[in-house]
Amino acid sequence: KTYAWGSNDVLSAFSKADYNKKMEFYAYDHALDFSGKEKTYQLDMWVFSRARDYIVQNAARLKSESRIVFFFHLLGLDTAGHVHKPGSPLFFENLKVTDNGIFEMYQLFKEQFDDGETAFILTSDHGMTDKGSHGAGDIYETETPLVAWGAGIHNWHALPRKVSNRLKSKEIAGTRMASFDIEQADIAPLMAALIGTAMPINNYGKLPRDLLNVPDEYIAKAMFNNALQTLAQYEKLFAEFKEGLFSSGLPSFDKLNDSVVSEFKASARKSIQEGSYENVIEKSEEFIDFAIEGIEYYQMYYQHVLLFCTSLSFLGWIYYLLIMLENRAGKPSFRSSQVYTLAVAVAAVFEVFICLQGIPQSVGIYFILPVFCWARVFKKINMDSMRRTLMDNWKLLLGIAVGTELLVLTFFRREVISVAILGFIIFQNLTFKGLRFFDATRAQYYEWIFTGLLLLIFPLIPLRFFKKNDFFLMFGGLLWMTKLCLSVKDLKNSLLLQLLCLCGFINCVTCLYLQNSGGGLWVINILLTWALSGLAIISPIYSDITLKYRPTNIFFYFAVPFFHLSIGYEMTFFALLGVHVLSFVELSAATEDHSIPNSIRYRDDKKRGNLVENLNISAVMLLLIFLSFFGTGNMASVSSFDPMFVRFFVTTFSPFTMSALIILKLIVPILFITASITALTFRKQMDEKKMFLSLLLICELMGLNFLFMVTNKGSWLEIGTSISHFVIMEVTTLVLAVVSYVSKLLLFTDASKNFRVKTGKLV
Repeated sequence: KTYAWGSNDVLSAFSKADYNKKMEFYAYDHALDFSGKEKTYQLDMWVFSRARDYIVQNAARLKSESRIVFFFHLLGLDTAGHVHKPGSPLFFENLKVTDNGIFEMYQLFKEQFDDGETAFILTSDHGMTDKGSHGAGDIYETETPLVAWGAGIHNWHALPRKVSNRLKSKEIAGTRMASFDIEQADIAPLMAALIGTAMPINNYGKLPRDLLNVPDEYIAKAMFNNALQTLAQYEKLFAEFKEGLFSSGLPSFDKLNDSVVSEFKASARKSIQEGSYENVIEKSEEFIDFAIEGIEYYQMYYQHVLLFCTSLSFLGWIYYLLIMLENRAGKPSFRSSQVYTLAVAVAAVFEVFICLQGIPQSVGIYFILPVFCWARVFKKINMDSMRRTLMDNWKLLLGIAVGTELLVLTFFRREVISVAILGFIIFQNLTFKGLRFFDATRAQYYEWIFTGLLLLIFPLIPLRFFKKNDFFLMFGGLLWMTKLCLSVKDLKNSLLLQLLCLCGFINCVTCLYLQNSGGGLWVINILLTWALSGLAIISPIYSDITLKYRPTNIFFYFAVPFFHLSIGYEMTFFALLGVHVLSFVELSAATEDHSIPNSIRYRDDKKRGNLVENLNISAVMLLLIFLSFFGTGNMASVSSFDPMFVRFFVTTFSPFTMSALIILKLIVPILFITASITALTFRKQMDEKKMFLSLLLICELMGLNFLFMVTNKGSWLEIGTSISHFVIMEVTTLVLAVVSYVSKLLLFTDASKNFRVKTGKLV
């Protein structure tokens, strides 16, 4: 029987597995205002008070029950750390309240359950950095204390007679104490052993026997049951593997087979009967390790084959993109009927193997995918023409490969972005060298150089400095407003823009003052934050329709929600990024024929831009997007996300709303960059299709790199990061397609004149 008190989002995860209705949950709705009006320790006080009342009122009944688990989920310190940051007065205030509450609950249990049969376990699921985040895989985030005492637990100064190599010692308050390092998965077997129940069927943990103060016979039986529970998972996977028709001819896990497992079970049972408990314990630990290794072996059985097939699919798709980009005339070297006949035959052979071997179709499709990817290539390819293309453009292709590797490195070393931006400035400066400067163009040139050099600094700033900083927040806001004042004379119908930006700036400053004063936000501030941000997102469609000025309006409008979602120097970054991108667009457009119109009132039948130019603009666009990702710490680490981002929008915990707002913060710079580059391509009358194919080519090359970096070992952050990098690159093209469509709506929609975007034509 389990009684639990805490947050609903945590307790509900356990309630889903309560098939026998042996759990009673009492949860709060998490509606705590963390803007300063309420204290975070109220979450823990709620748990302590409700649990105390329940135990006192039902003490007689609870004493008559056995194998009871009391679970207290204390979220106050976690919330205080995220919102107020560790080391702050409010965090220490919560710490003292929680510490006193735990001691009072301990005293309560000693009074109500005085039979000496209660065990206590105190632990945490993660640590935290000084800036109130976790997930980066550092020791102070992944190592957490586990304090266990009471019935069945060894006293710290009375070490067990025989201990494993997990034994260590730590100095606490001037006293050296024994400690044992265990995995979080080991807590479940420990709890099961303490209350004398079966271990969770899908658990991968190993019983930390060194903590137990029970007879050796009990430890031996518990370890043996732990081994049987783990072996059962292995045996299920092994049985599924043997069902395949070709399994007898394929390699298998040689450390465990039917005879070895049967011999272990019989030997262990005999040793228990004979009293050879230490032998059972050692053998059980060994077989738990074997079983976990065997589980991983069969879970990853087709890993290398799938990696090879997926790589072939990538290479076929990349080669096909090159054919589409170059698009040289020439008769295909192979007839379509021959290509598809061979492809179907090879796919059929793979499908027969997949079905007979019992491989799931969701996995088997990766065996067949490269067949049809390369079929498309051979259907289109002209061998002579493609050979000439490769020979003529080998330097370009080498440059693409090197540039792609640099972009891949940006995901791991943020300083590489600074190097890439510096290279971008130097290369583009050569392009602009022959530009005839007018006064306005000269000013934009110096703006572009100056802001580009300043942007180099941001990726070099260590992540530990990415935290709440009111000075840089206000400095970024002032940069934004200063640029608006300097630009307003060139913008038509800018009254709405000026009013909205001014109101947004004043509201943000007011919210910041109220929060810092500890009084919390007023309802009017929250309503204004939502209203001004929402209005700013749609207002660009009411601004000047010309392609020269519409991106500028988008930048100023989008700065309103971004300002409200900022906590430090990211607003300064966004202000500099906006000036840099807008200056680059104007300088690039100035290198073209001045007869090209700046408005949307032209037909785009005559499209220009060769392979080199398309790839150049695509690479610049991706580089600027990655700069917007990593420049302020975003996406460089899971721990870079901070609940303080949304502090002016929501003051209570709302995971979906908070996640949506954080995504909005990431999308705003991307949408602005995409809109600006799209405006540039239209002004230069470049081929949109080839632009998108160029982006797709670069993203797929990066995706192929990240495919080989995916891992299932290491900290959860290392595993998650390797997967997320691959997924990010695979969805980037889809996201860019969606963002590109939205950016066209922002660029070409005139709400007052009902301009619409039509396929192939702009009217």
